[in-house]
Amino acid sequence: MPFKSFPYMVFFDINEQEKAIYIYSVFNTNQDPEKYPKVK
Repeated sequence: MPFKSFPYMVFFDINEQEKAIYIYSVFNTNQDPEKYPKVK
């Protein structure tokens, strides 16, 4: 999910059964795209 105001992306998962959101990583998009976190 990219933010419009900030150069960051959030990698997350929503578990509706547990009613929980798991945040895996917050990534600065000004970095090299090769550094994007590997998320399942």
